[in-house]
Amino acid sequence: MEYFFHANQYYRMSDVFLTIAQESKKAERFRKAQENFRAGAKLHEPPIEVVSVRCGVEEYDGYFCHPVNPRPGKWPAVLFLAGADAYAEEVYFGARPMVERGWAVLLVDTPGRGSSIYLKGIRTRPDYEVPGKACVDYLTTRSEVDSNRIALLGISMAGYYGPRVAAFDKRIKALIGWSGCYSILDDLYDFCAHLQPTVQRLLGGVSHEEARRLLKDYTMAGIAKNITCPTLITHGAADTLMSVEGAKRLFAEIAAKDKTLKIYDQTDAGGRIHCSHDYWAHNVPYMLDWLAERL
Repeated sequence: MEYFFHANQYYRMSDVFLTIAQESKKAERFRKAQENFRAGAKLHEPPIEVVSVRCGVEEYDGYFCHPVNPRPGKWPAVLFLAGADAYAEEVYFGARPMVERGWAVLLVDTPGRGSSIYLKGIRTRPDYEVPGKACVDYLTTRSEVDSNRIALLGISMAGYYGPRVAAFDKRIKALIGWSGCYSILDDLYDFCAHLQPTVQRLLGGVSHEEARRLLKDYTMAGIAKNITCPTLITHGAADTLMSVEGAKRLFAEIAAKDKTLKIYDQTDAGGRIHCSHDYWAHNVPYMLDWLAERL
């Protein structure tokens, strides 16, 4: 199982170094990554189910991860959304600590991500509340899941996707932004030129000018005020991929009474880079302890 999972990650990392011009090779690497992950998943206990989520005419691939040693009764569940071009098989390894807490986790290749963009050509969209609702709908069909204890965690660019979903869906009882994003145009695209080709690809292979035009709709302005569930946002002060100022703007407009903004700065031992990758030993337990109190 671990060999298959390692192979999955190696194929994923090889994809990172391919250029946008090597699209067919990127799809080939994705297929190999997915093939190896699913081979490992078949051997995994507790089960990792291959699932699909329908949203209108679109269908998204994903996984329903059963919890480790859940408490008696129905399970709390976390919808874990990845950012940019990260995909479900990749972020499962970030979901493991949640599964180990006794929570079910749903991982889905929503628009612009994973199999949706690599194999189906489903580009990203500003109104992420639409695919987000489809994912929550799926969770409510699972007899094992407590529909009153569904949380949403969005990492990286899903620091925009997640809050967008929570603003429109009151079934989300707690929200974590593993990085926060108020405007993808201001806080990511214009902030980090290195990511611009990736974002152009997620938008459907558009030009720089067209990307900037389309991304004007990817904003939480006038929307963040509708987030009323308990909310935690963590962000690194030295994040070079997503502006920490975007996290602050998003947090300021969220209407939830129970809300926390954790900025990792020079007073912390680490956590100052994107998604606090250099300090997960603190960042991940901190977020999940916070979530445990709400679930």
